[in-house]
Amino acid sequence: MCRFARSPNIRARRPEEADKKDATFFIVKGLAFDRNGWVSLELRTHPGSFVRNKKGELWTEEKKEEDEAYLKSAAFRLVKPVPPQR
Repeated sequence: MCRFARSPNIRARRPEEADKKDATFFIVKGLAFDRNGWVSLELRTHPGSFVRNKKGELWTEEKKEEDEAYLKSAAFRLVKPVPPQR
C-alpha cells in the first residue's frame, strides 16, 4: 500500500519503513584518510557500499579497495558549521 501526503501544491509518497532503513547510514572512519574529521558513510541496508561524490552528485557504490579515486570520493570531512551573520 502506498500512502501519500497531501498539501495544496504537492503530492508526495510517505516513506515506508524500508525507505527509512535505506536512508540510514553508519558513520565510519574515512576510507581514504586516516585523520580526525574524515568520515565515510556506509549504507545500513547494503554493508560494504558507501556514499561517494561523483562530479558533484552523491551516489552509492560497493567499496573498491584498490581504486584510490573511489576511496577519496567516499571520504568526507566534517567541519564546524558557520553561524549566519545577522
